[in-house]
Amino acid sequence: MPDPASLPPELFGMILHEVIRQNRDNHGSPEKRFDPALLPLEIPSKDLDAAVRRLPDARSEERQLSDLCRVGKQWRDLVQPTLYETFTYRGERQSLRNLWLYLRTILSRPELASCVKHLEIRAWGCWVIPSDVEKPENQLTLSQAERVVLKAAIGDAGFNEKDEFNMFWAIEKNADRTPLMAILLTRLPNVESIQAHVPAWCYYLSEIFKKAIEKEEGTTNRSPRYRAFQKLSRAEFFCEGYHCNDTGHPWERYYDLNLDYLWPVFYLPQLKVLGLYDLNPRGAAAIFDKNARQISPVVDLTIVLDHPLSEENDDLWTLLDLPETLDTLRLSVMKTLETDPVTTLKRKLWPSLDRFKDQLFHLDLHEHVNEFWCPPPIGAFGEEEEEQDDYDDDDDDSYDSYQEEKEKVEKKPVYCCPLRSFLSLKHLAVVPDLLLGDQYKHQKLTTGYLRAHLPNRLTKLTLYRSYFANFLYHDWDTSLEVYVRRHEDEGGPMDMILINERFVDSEGSSMFTPYGSFEKTEKACQEQGTVFQTSAEAEHELENGGRLTKVYTDAENIRGHFEYMTTLHRDPRAYSWSSTEQGYGAMTWSTICI
Repeated sequence: MPDPASLPPELFGMILHEVIRQNRDNHGSPEKRFDPALLPLEIPSKDLDAAVRRLPDARSEERQLSDLCRVGKQWRDLVQPTLYETFTYRGERQSLRNLWLYLRTILSRPELASCVKHLEIRAWGCWVIPSDVEKPENQLTLSQAERVVLKAAIGDAGFNEKDEFNMFWAIEKNADRTPLMAILLTRLPNVESIQAHVPAWCYYLSEIFKKAIEKEEGTTNRSPRYRAFQKLSRAEFFCEGYHCNDTGHPWERYYDLNLDYLWPVFYLPQLKVLGLYDLNPRGAAAIFDKNARQISPVVDLTIVLDHPLSEENDDLWTLLDLPETLDTLRLSVMKTLETDPVTTLKRKLWPSLDRFKDQLFHLDLHEHVNEFWCPPPIGAFGEEEEEQDDYDDDDDDSYDSYQEEKEKVEKKPVYCCPLRSFLSLKHLAVVPDLLLGDQYKHQKLTTGYLRAHLPNRLTKLTLYRSYFANFLYHDWDTSLEVYVRRHEDEGGPMDMILINERFVDSEGSSMFTPYGSFEKTEKACQEQGTVFQTSAEAEHELENGGRLTKVYTDAENIRGHFEYMTTLHRDPRAYSWSSTEQGYGAMTWSTICI
């Protein structure tokens, strides 16, 4: 083999990747497998490190990387951090004992614990139902030596003797994973990111979060030796979507993400990016008033609401008041039959964001529909509707009122969007109704409307399919054209304009409702060198979990299972799913709810 010192890192990386590929492809033929022992024992650290880092999807090659660890100390020292960098736990497939074995390794080998930087924790927080506790896969019997190790770890995490008794009982009698997961989180000192399903409520996790933001001085005698999340910079949480108990109907098991015990995450010392999916912000104002802390360090915030907004409720706006600075905000609100989130957003959101107008770089304001409680909008099936005079003869008063309101608005449109003053804003994705006045359902855009009210330094503009966009079909093209042409003079050419035409009907099905022709805008974009696209994407990133598609899909699969059970009016414990590559394989109720 050539001297690795003479090879460029890229070439050495290709050689190493080929070795691993051959081992994987020939796993059934030992005589064809490459013997890692043939690799040189000593090679330049910079070359090996570069090669390992260039391995595609190294996490899927754990066995091959483990083989490399046996070549020699230098190989082990450099490959080992890659092996342990990410911890993925899928509760529907991995047993309680799997979790304990990993925790035991972490407790006994701190050098491995320090390698872990990313956590992906999926479908793990639900208790096993009582009838399934005795099954072998849900049993964990600790030896005396293991009990001593775990007892010490519980004390080091700051829990008292009563907590210790309850934790052992929960683990050994109820097959509950939450105590082990809570302890594990305290023993991973260098974790930088976490993507996790979380249970509706968990005392142990609540204590871990609260202790993570305690100041060391002035704490009690039971203050923890090890605190979780001290270096965490990115956190993204989903609810698992259901309660697990032995009573009640499936639809009574649903819950959404809440802040009852997760609130300390806003104050984690190094946290910069926070995503809360399917959040119900109820009680946030009272929670943060009671637990006032220093300013939150979060600068990138994503909130997807699973609960309608209320003008009388300040919980959501309390969350937006927590960060000292905010350069990215993604907010998706729910539309229902009874609620109009756009009106509430315009009256509450803009005042909340005013103090960030010199900081915000990326703003994404999206509206999703509760498919069970919201009918499809007029024009939702693709027709480009002209304004019509059809109305019910028995409802003359209602029609006259509609016409009077419409004429009034057209004469004097009401405007409330202050985005023109957001001088740092580069990327804007928005429901177009938010750019209009209070009577946006009837308001017409003037030729220069967007130019007058949008920042002149935008590089990317996305317009989402709005619930009432059918009223605005014929206004957008000319106004967008003027904005594109004037934008080059005032702020330089834009990079992209995207028209997202997806909408969801009352049965949850996707449909695509064009705003109308954009010939003028498209021509202006071509002349200015701006990319113009219309999109019929299956789902918006805030609906399918964005970067966390796999985690989000797990929760959706679980919910879909319960919805299916509900329609059949059957006991879900009696059902199992057939094995599929896309979903959970051969899962019974007990395996889902571990």
